[in-house]
Amino acid sequence: MSNGTIHPLGSPLRTSAGMSHAGSGSVVIELADAIECYSRWPRPIVIVVDGPYGLSKFPGDPRSADELPSWYEPHVREWSRFATPQTTLWFWCSEVGW
Repeated sequence: MSNGTIHPLGSPLRTSAGMSHAGSGSVVIELADAIECYSRWPRPIVIVVDGPYGLSKFPGDPRSADELPSWYEPHVREWSRFATPQTTLWFWCSEVGW
């Protein structure tokens, strides 16, 4: 993962053993599996979910929408665990996923 150094926005995010996140002020962008991050992130006010879509368009995107429930289940469990009554979920998908 990261060596703990926050790099300025605009610095490239790499998948190698080097840098895994960039930030500026209170904004941090991480290159990581969210499942590994939920427990250390602050409780969310907003959760924005953008994929997968079940269209097999990128590595890790399930081949069909039929596989989406099992893909999202661990995430929904963690969102439910850490969300507050003030948390809003913005969930992007496709007509296939709905």
